[in-house]
Amino acid sequence: MEVEKQRMQKLEAAVGCQWIIMGAVWTTFYGYEALGFSKDPDNCYASDFSDLRVTDLHDNETADFVDVGERFDIVFKICYYSSAILLAMGLIHCINVKSIRILTKAIGSCAQQ
Repeated sequence: MEVEKQRMQKLEAAVGCQWIIMGAVWTTFYGYEALGFSKDPDNCYASDFSDLRVTDLHDNETADFVDVGERFDIVFKICYYSSAILLAMGLIHCINVKSIRILTKAIGSCAQQ
């Protein structure tokens, strides 16, 4: 019985570590794009009918063109926040309840003063 309990604790710790590593890697990757550190332009127009590069479009010309840059920006932001949540879940999973109680009590007492 004791051996099974130790195996379960090791498995839980391994799951938390995997979440932390995956969350950190993907948060870094998606954050680079989502937070605007990349040098890619914000607007990138594409069309099924033309392969020419389009830099500026007016409202009457946008019937055939789609702003792909805006779509990618939305996708990268969703992935960034999802991976940040995964990282936070891994950190919370590895911290035991007693440590969380002590930390919140310390923050609460500092905030009251």
